[in-house]
Amino acid sequence: MAKNEQHWYALCVRGGRETRVAETISNAVASGSLLSTYVTQVLVPTEKRYENRTGGKRVLRERCLMPGNVFVRCNLTSECINMLLNIDNDAFRFQCLPGTRTPAIIADNQVAAFMGKVDENIENIEVENPFAVNDKVRVTTGSFTGFNGVVEEVHGKRLKVRVTVFGRETLMELDCTEVDKQ
Repeated sequence: MAKNEQHWYALCVRGGRETRVAETISNAVASGSLLSTYVTQVLVPTEKRYENRTGGKRVLRERCLMPGNVFVRCNLTSECINMLLNIDNDAFRFQCLPGTRTPAIIADNQVAAFMGKVDENIENIEVENPFAVNDKVRVTTGSFTGFNGVVEEVHGKRLKVRVTVFGRETLMELDCTEVDKQ
């Protein structure tokens, strides 16, 4: 391998500790340690999704796309390997080629695909619509917060809800994230 040649490598870590390991490596690089001469980038591929909780409540969660993996762009030398493996008390190792002890290089286009998921805007997040016609709902946002209604129509993630406001029924068009099931 040529000197100063940067490639992406996968570090296998314990599940649920990807973010912590990535932050530890990033902090070591940012502090100006010797590791900063080898490592240029650290990535944990994640995506943002809405999840339904009990009671119809939806929460925005960040979910790891590849559990147990942290991607590091570095010039991999024996010194760099030793520094990375000793940086945290968590036991982690490099993902190696099958049948060898050589760390596997991850293609730049594969990492670019992960980065596209990481940089995704919140407006592009797919929201599952759990509502059906005649469901009873409560408005959770806007000037009609707290009012109850009934779903009249469902169009993708948009709902038409009939709400009783001061004794008069009013048809409102709302996003499915603006109401909760009763």
